[in-house]
Amino acid sequence: ARTAAARSGVVFVTASRTGSGSTYGGSSSLPIIAGDDLLPQKARLLLLLSLAFSPADTGKVREWMTTLGSPEWDTAPKGRNVN
Repeated sequence: ARTAAARSGVVFVTASRTGSGSTYGGSSSLPIIAGDDLLPQKARLLLLLSLAFSPADTGKVREWMTTLGSPEWDTAPKGRNVN
């Protein structure tokens, strides 16, 4: 059912609540994006925000999920030492 919905344009993010690691295996041909280390709740919120700002651009949504959703994303202002 998910594959059929993805073929019709519905965007999905794959995430896991098990806490045992990252989820991989998004599809480059379908709008199925791997959530990597994101909790499903955070992946859902980021997906909703991404779709609100760019509803027709799956590539942009995928980019935001992999950059903004990365746990290594540095939120500290540039030039400030946070030690």
